[in-house]
Amino acid sequence: MSENKNEVADSNVDAIKAKMKKFENSRTLMAALFALLCYYFYDSYKEGTASILYFIVIGIIMAADIGIFAYVTVLIRKLAKERKELEKQ
Repeated sequence: MSENKNEVADSNVDAIKAKMKKFENSRTLMAALFALLCYYFYDSYKEGTASILYFIVIGIIMAADIGIFAYVTVLIRKLAKERKELEKQ
């Protein structure tokens, strides 16, 4: 019976590790998107060719990107905590 519990705990830990890896990849993509948006924002500002609406839209997208990045970071921390609890059992 205890072997079965260990197998279930191990499979749960593996599932959590897989979720964490996906979230970490998503976080990396969000950071890359933010860097790209910063480049477009700076380039448009330097050239002086964009309207104020363009800057507003880019700013809103950047703010949303930061929010999603923070949310994914919180999810990763929760999963890490859950994984540690399962590994202790």
